[in-house]
Order: sequence, then structure tokens, then C-alpha cells
Amino acid sequence: MRNAIFLSVDRAGFPPAVFAAHTAKINAPADAFDTVIAVPENVVEPLWIHWAEANVGAVVREVSLVEHIGFQKTANRYIPPSTAYRYLFDLFLPSHYDKLIYLDADVRVLGDLSRLFELDLGGHVFAACPDAVVTAYEDGSDPWTANYIAKLGWDLAVTMVNPGLLVIDPRRWLEKDLGRRVMADLREHIDVYLSVDQDALNLLVRGAFQPISPVWNMLTMLWLAADFSDVISPSVLHYAGPQKPWKVKSWGYDQKEILPYREFFRSSPWPDLALSLWRESPTWKECRRYYRRLLKRTVMGRWPLYPASNVEKYKDHIRSFDFADKRQRLVACDATGVLRAAGAAAGP
Repeated sequence: MRNAIFLSVDRAGFPPAVFAAHTAKINAPADAFDTVIAVPENVVEPLWIHWAEANVGAVVREVSLVEHIGFQKTANRYIPPSTAYRYLFDLFLPSHYDKLIYLDADVRVLGDLSRLFELDLGGHVFAACPDAVVTAYEDGSDPWTANYIAKLGWDLAVTMVNPGLLVIDPRRWLEKDLGRRVMADLREHIDVYLSVDQDALNLLVRGAFQPISPVWNMLTMLWLAADFSDVISPSVLHYAGPQKPWKVKSWGYDQKEILPYREFFRSSPWPDLALSLWRESPTWKECRRYYRRLLKRTVMGRWPLYPASNVEKYKDHIRSFDFADKRQRLVACDATGVLRAAGAAAGP
């Protein structure tokens, strides 16, 4: 049986993708899966590719991805067109794989992802985590989320996918031509979809996927905003949103989040990503934003501050939702009630 983890990125996304691939490999048994990073042709320096293959053990494939997606910008300035590359995996992955795991480049893997290859998809094309933000804020308390749901005309009784991690049956995916259908819908609505490819995928599958727990895709916008350690121990942290721990001015993160990136990049072809936060001169506006956030963290203990009702709502979701990986005992609650990968040690 052959399985693979893959990432697909543009030039800017290549360094964090290499880091994500590195964290996936060091936390899994040797040779548990192939690791592939797809990039457009002639946009990534040969030195970068050689370093990733020699030091991380990833296979980097250069593919004519840009011409296949058919658009150059999206409705969300924080989400590049390259987010759609994942739906074209048949262009760069061999057909012999039994299962695939797709990872966004902005994830940090803390546990053994190879366990997910054991997941029974229950006849579905893929498995994924229900979208955490929509789950926590479907009550309309967050204006962006409320606007997002209204624009989509989404039925909140239907579970929404967060595609930051996908466990895919590639044969069924290709039989249903899901990737091409997502791309066709995305091209038609590229000026409308606020979450870009996520919207197209959700509107096509309408909840027809195998839901897995946020152990495998915990959004840091929630994880770092409140204390969830009493209900979950993540195996994957997902730094979704514009703030990224590898960016010099991403002041929303503390050293615990930044240091793993900084240490990895220090001996890589991208040492500038290991610089101190203050090596770039901040503007007055950036300083003011930073100190405002620092004050919130100092006074309230977390940043940013999320309403307690939304935090509790998401905790209830984690405790009560019928996750397939929990039914199949790939994750389980320990003696203290914390959901974690089966057999995993204490997490972050």
C-alpha cells in the first residue's frame, strides 16, 4: 500500500510548505508515506528545490499549474490563486496511491499523520474537519462570518468543510471529477467567494464528506484565543488568516509559535525568515497595533479576545460531534477528557 502527503504552493508559499512537510515527516515513522510539494514551473529557485529534497526528503514537482487555474486574483486579498492548486493533484501525483493527505502550507504538524491513512472514509471521496469558525460563530456574533454565511446562502444545518487538511480517496475523487468541478465553479464565481476554493468545494459537496476531529486541523485563531487544552490536544495546528508565525511582523504570536519556524529557517535558504521581529523598522501604526494586542494578552491572558459563549460553543462541538476518527478510535479522550490522537503523548 502506498500513500502520500502533498502540498501545492506558489513561490511565496514554498518555504512554509517545506517547513510543514518537515514537521509531518519528523513526527511519523520513516517511509510511512511519500511527501510531494507541487509548484508552478520555473518560479522556485533550483537551490531551494535541492535543499528541500536533500534536507526534508520531499519530492518537488514543477507543473504548469498557473495556466490550469484560469484566474490571477481572488475575492479575498489574503488568499492567493495558488490555493486552488490542490484540486489539480492528478497533474503532479502518480495514480498508484491508495490514499492522499493534503496539507495547507500554513500548518505545523505535532503528531503522527500516518494514522489518518487508516481512516475509513465510509464511501465518501474525502475526509476533513468541520469548519471551526463557522461552527463557533454561526450565531452571527462575528460580522465577517455572518456576512460570509449570508453571501453563500449557506444552510447552517449542513456541516461545512475546512479544507486545510484533506484525507482523499484519489480514485473516487477522479471518478467523480471533483477537482475539475470545483475549479469550474470557482472560475465562475471567483469575484464573489470570500473563502475562494473552500466555498466552491462546500457548495458542491453540501456536507457529503467524512468529518474528522480538529485534532487534525486546529485553527490557531481559536486555539490561541482561549484555553482549549481541557478538551483537545491537537496533532496539527493551522495558522489560517493573514497573521503567520514565519512573517517578520506577525506580532500576534508569542515565541512558542514563532521559534520552531525561526530555528528551521535559520539554516535554510531562507534565513531572513529567521530574523528578529524588530529587524524590520515598524511603522507607527504597526507599533500601536502591537502594543494594543500585547496589553490584551497581559490583561486578559489571551490574544485576541473571543466571547466566552463562542468558546464554550466550540468546546461543546468538540465534545459532542460524531467525528469519524473518534468512532474508529484513531482519536480518543484520555482520563481527563482531553481528545487526542490515540496513543499520543501530552500535546501543546
